[in-house]
This record gives sequence, C-alpha cells and structure tokens, in this order.
Amino acid sequence: MTADTCFLHIGSSKAYWKFLPILGPVANLQLSAPTEEEEKDMDLLEERKILCFLEAISKFKTVGVELSGTDVMELEKWPLIQVYGIEELGGLYLV
Repeated sequence: MTADTCFLHIGSSKAYWKFLPILGPVANLQLSAPTEEEEKDMDLLEERKILCFLEAISKFKTVGVELSGTDVMELEKWPLIQVYGIEELGGLYLV
C-alpha cells in the first residue's frame, strides 16, 4: 500500500469474482488472482503469488513489515520473503 496505490492479491478466482463488484470501483486498487488453471496446479499457484508480490514491491526501495510480538527471525521463514533472494528473480535481499 502506498499513498496512491494499493495491491491486493486474492487467493482464488472464485473469491475474486465474488469481491470484484465491491472492490472494483475502489480507486487505485490493483487486484490480482489466480486463474482456474493456476488453482489446479500448486506450482503455478505459488508462482502466480510470487510474481504478484514481486510486481507489487518492484517500485519500492524499502518495504515495512509490522513485527510487534513476532520474532524478527520468523520473517525470514516467510516463503514470499525467501523467494525475494532467488538469483533468477533478481537476487535481492530484505534487510
């Protein structure tokens, strides 16, 4: 979320179509969801989620995460954070 844009990835195509009439008119909201084909293949589903995450943060120099009550080292175990360091996807690291 930024001052002028918000990204929202919805986990299923069924939920996407359910929420689209409500969320579609929201200004500057970018919605994404897997296709039915991606939902049938766990690898495609995870790839879609990763690509949406990378697209959402691509314009930022920094990313903030609320960690109150959470062990900071737990953050490194989040799959979306782990994938950020994959060399084929840019080899960047969150610090």
